Amino acid sequence: MAQRQTRPTLRLTPQDSDKARRHGYVSFYSEARGRRGDIAGFERRPGPARILLPALGVAVIAVSIWWFAWRDADQDVGEIITLDDATIPTLILPAGVEGGDGLIGETSFECVETAVEWSTFQGGPARTGCASTAVISDPRILWQAEVGIQGWLNNPIVVGNSVFVSSAGVAQFVDDRRDAIYALDLRTGREIWYYQAEKDVNGIGYLDGVVVATGDEGRIWALSAHDGSPMWVVDFGREIPTYSNPLTINGMVVIGDDSGRVTAFDIDDGTKLWQQEVTGAVRGGAASDGESIYVAGEGHEVLALDMSGKVLWRTEVSGRGEGLEGTRVFATPTVAGDLVIVTLVRENVSAEPAVVALDRLTGEIAWQAVDVAGLKTGNWANIRSSVAVAGDVVVLGEAYSDSLVALDLQTGQTRWSVAAGSYCLPHWPSPAITGGQVILAREDGGLYAISLADKSVVWEIYLGNYRAQPAGNFPPGFGEEFCEQSESGFAILSSPAITPEGIIIVGTLEGFIYAIGDRSW
Repeated sequence: MAQRQTRPTLRLTPQDSDKARRHGYVSFYSEARGRRGDIAGFERRPGPARILLPALGVAVIAVSIWWFAWRDADQDVGEIITLDDATIPTLILPAGVEGGDGLIGETSFECVETAVEWSTFQGGPARTGCASTAVISDPRILWQAEVGIQGWLNNPIVVGNSVFVSSAGVAQFVDDRRDAIYALDLRTGREIWYYQAEKDVNGIGYLDGVVVATGDEGRIWALSAHDGSPMWVVDFGREIPTYSNPLTINGMVVIGDDSGRVTAFDIDDGTKLWQQEVTGAVRGGAASDGESIYVAGEGHEVLALDMSGKVLWRTEVSGRGEGLEGTRVFATPTVAGDLVIVTLVRENVSAEPAVVALDRLTGEIAWQAVDVAGLKTGNWANIRSSVAVAGDVVVLGEAYSDSLVALDLQTGQTRWSVAAGSYCLPHWPSPAITGGQVILAREDGGLYAISLADKSVVWEIYLGNYRAQPAGNFPPGFGEEFCEQSESGFAILSSPAITPEGIIIVGTLEGFIYAIGDRSW
């Protein structure tokens, strides 16, 4: 990988302008934006422990000797292989983790809600973005597939042996041939089926054999996960785009739209079950703790509903600092224990991080993030991504920086930060956590793994320009410019998915989706 360069001094403006950025990406401030698959797992069955446990131990030792001593591991740096050529562990937990409970050393990074399968944005209805899987120490590109531009809402999901992903096409906000929903084979990246849309497709989710997606043309599609055939379609009209990541839970799908409506549909036939409204467009979508549903509107109002759609509470959030009347919310809320965590987009930079936590039952403000660790000086920026949570740590990618930031879950106080990649003004991808590693995609085109235990970057791989850098190496001069100004590659705006085996799936603005595994697998 290329030698890392000295980063430039960051010159900040009072406002994050959200102007059109390189490679044609336009933010939401622009007028342009207007039956279940087989899941790998384990079962515990009663049996004669005195016989089975010793036999199992012998088998594990034998397999380990074969794996590490005699297997011909592929050592070609940067070679792209398919999963047909690789061996993937069913489940290997990192050192110190027992039973997937997230214990690493003496520090707990247990998932508040563990994603067994990544069948929705951030892995599950609570949107905590946390899984207990194998961890990667030496990343390699297993396969890549060209599916069209992967913007902020084109977050892949994985169910069984299939990857489902939406596409913003050849060019965003333009009707073209790649505006579609794709099903790819997890093992090879080959296309299983393809469903053509008229305009950009946005969020995607899965429940009970049905893939649900939202789009700029104001439609909601429910497709058969098996062959992509339409099961039902709801059309709000082009004047009401549907942006949000679908919430799939309890036999229904909950969708937010540009008008601020929050609607629940029966997953089987599309029957409208209930509808409510929140102030401002619903950009990110809804979250749930299994008992209630939480959704934020762009007009910085957070709404809590029961499963029948009855309003439980409404709360306006703004955070600290000046210009709070212009506060907006783009991201999907995160439910962690007794808290609903919301990130904010404000008119000005602030002395404190743009994160607020609400009491899950009452909607009252539990805490507003405070930089007690002194990580930044008066230039905390807008946050358009959701957070991820493990143990008592909340992590997020911070704009106006090169940093992953950790907050205390109970107090909202800053704990620490880790530099990963180059300085970027905006930041869109939400982090994911697996086995004590934070997986963070960045606007600079890099994918980074940060150890929660060691608070350091474990590995990094460049995905920003497949055609020019197919081996995953960082380009010469990487980090010499702010990443929004760089002409060396393409940004990553979408958020990664993690399979039960530990494979990371993520897409880029160049239009490729990648599967990342470990070189030893």
